[in-house]
Amino acid sequence: FGLLTIVAVFVLGWRFFNPFTGIVAAYLVSINVELTVHSATALTESLLVLLVVLAWFAMVYALEHKEQWWSWVLAGVLVALAYLAKGSGQLMAFAFLISAFLIYRLQLFKGKSLWLFLLAYVVTVSPLWVFNTVHYGSPNFNYAISHQMWMKSWSEWHPDDTDNLPTAFSYIK
Repeated sequence: FGLLTIVAVFVLGWRFFNPFTGIVAAYLVSINVELTVHSATALTESLLVLLVVLAWFAMVYALEHKEQWWSWVLAGVLVALAYLAKGSGQLMAFAFLISAFLIYRLQLFKGKSLWLFLLAYVVTVSPLWVFNTVHYGSPNFNYAISHQMWMKSWSEWHPDDTDNLPTAFSYIK
């Protein structure tokens, strides 16, 4: 995914600015040590970076072209995919909605663009929300936040006994 991220940054930099900007941006991304390391391993970070780049530019395009409903749908799907790659991707949805409201104020709610963004987002993430609700009792369940951050040592990170995982309440006791 790292190579795709470099290509996406180049194309988007070229398209939104100029070829030189695309080349410089792609070069800077290509020498990023963290992206290089994560791209060589089976971690979701490199996929998340690619999806964040694509979602960011889709969101900017959608905000600049409010009447083009398909751009809002694309932004919703890409933001949702970023969330599915890693839970922190969900923050992009909040940032986009706040930005859209600041730009369009109450006019935002009158058109179909906002509702199409939200529909695309919800439809894309709904399989995860249903799974989490059925299996964990919460649509926003996240193992790292619910349990992992409350573990006292590295040896607990992959426990054999999943019935007694630590939580914020058990950590306080």
